[in-house]
Amino acid sequence: AVQDKTEKSDQVSITGQPHGVEVARRQVRDLLPLALAFDLQIPSAPESGSPEIRELMQKHGVMVAFRLRPRKMIVSCIVRGSQRQEQNVQQCVRELSQRLVGTSSVTVSVSIDVAPQHHQAMIGRGSFNVK
Repeated sequence: AVQDKTEKSDQVSITGQPHGVEVARRQVRDLLPLALAFDLQIPSAPESGSPEIRELMQKHGVMVAFRLRPRKMIVSCIVRGSQRQEQNVQQCVRELSQRLVGTSSVTVSVSIDVAPQHHQAMIGRGSFNVK
């Protein structure tokens, strides 16, 4: 089968001395996206472009988005950054939830993309790794 030259790949190859390859691998991983999401029971979604939200985004160097789920009266909040910005993403979540609902203690979720060829290794023998 001929592979289309325009087909995108999510793989990166790093070649060099062992220490240099490990340093480069860490640097690449630091650039991977990180998005923490949490739901709030508030009647309407704040404006992402409001001065207060823009200030938080600038302060922490992250992106903030809201999605209203009107049937459940829930607003999903997503804070995006990179792995390198993990502390900033977490701090922005705390400050955002404190401002919107008066508490910095919220349950967050994160999605991690795992290539199909790695699914079995992630699940483990007898689904040992899945709880």
